[in-house]
Amino acid sequence: MPGGKGLMRLNNQAKLLFLYFLRSSALAIESTAKPTINLRLATAGDISGIQRCNLATLPENYQASFYASHLKSWPDLALVAEHVVER
Repeated sequence: MPGGKGLMRLNNQAKLLFLYFLRSSALAIESTAKPTINLRLATAGDISGIQRCNLATLPENYQASFYASHLKSWPDLALVAEHVVER
């Protein structure tokens, strides 16, 4: 199929752009209001929790190496949302 790789590259660029805007929006919201959801960059220590969340909520499941690869490839785009318990 002609242009298949170009279309795939465009889709990947669109996904990365979406994640960038999502992260920028979350950081802007966090700076103006006291959040009940904390959005932060994911770390290698989060992989088991990310995997558990995926297994519980999504039909497609991935091995830990999949998440580790994403963290390594796009460390500024891997986000974790945490519920903050206010006291």
